[in-house]
Amino acid sequence: MKKDNLIKLISKSSGQKRKKCESAFDTITLLISKSLRNKRNVVIDNFGSFCIKRKKTEIIIIGNYFKKVIPPEDYISFEYSENIVCKEECSDFLDLKEIVSALSVQFNVNKEDAGIFALCIINTIKDCFRKNRNIEIPKLGEFKTINSISPEFRQSVNFVPVKKLAKNINHYFNDLKPEVHKYKEIYSEYSDSVPEFKISEEFMSEYKEMCNEREDILKDEVNNNAGDGIRKKLISDELIELHKEITNSVSSEKTEKRTNLWG
Repeated sequence: MKKDNLIKLISKSSGQKRKKCESAFDTITLLISKSLRNKRNVVIDNFGSFCIKRKKTEIIIIGNYFKKVIPPEDYISFEYSENIVCKEECSDFLDLKEIVSALSVQFNVNKEDAGIFALCIINTIKDCFRKNRNIEIPKLGEFKTINSISPEFRQSVNFVPVKKLAKNINHYFNDLKPEVHKYKEIYSEYSDSVPEFKISEEFMSEYKEMCNEREDILKDEVNNNAGDGIRKKLISDELIELHKEITNSVSSEKTEKRTNLWG
């Protein structure tokens, strides 16, 4: 349902002229939009709540060598409550009283009449939800009704903000995009807190080549000493130096300062 059709219904149910209804409706949606842009939640009793929430950074492991890092995101969470008084933990939020005060000043009427007018607008919107009608509101967003299939029938409404509002809400993280990083974890079976580090392919190839050479030498020594009752296996100086080099590589990676990608 478009805004024009909704205004017609509000005008019919309130008995007010269409122009006045549209002006009041625009005031309400502007107050909601402005509050959300200022990171201020909106709580309207017997209708619902708009809350600013944040998705935390998410890391998805892709195979054995890659991980995808998804940045945090601020978004609007709408909870529809037809006959329930909304409750919010935050102390400061836009509520129906503030909306009524704004309408009272705008049309120069007492708060009682402004309250009746505001409730008429809200009830008209709720009636559309009961009839499974989606509502598109310019500069605010779209309300999409969803019927639950559960034994206890309960209707819910999803809210999708317009792109400009969503971008404004998420202005801290708009410039951040998901990133894919190559990684290699060693000793990952011990703990997730073990630091990640890389060993170059050149170093690994030299290491393997040296291991093969030492293996051949050890085989020759074993064959030459086959007649001895006791076989000794010594570690060469090269392997000791290689062990130190690997140990220093791991140690330096552990002490390296970890940088948060997004602060």
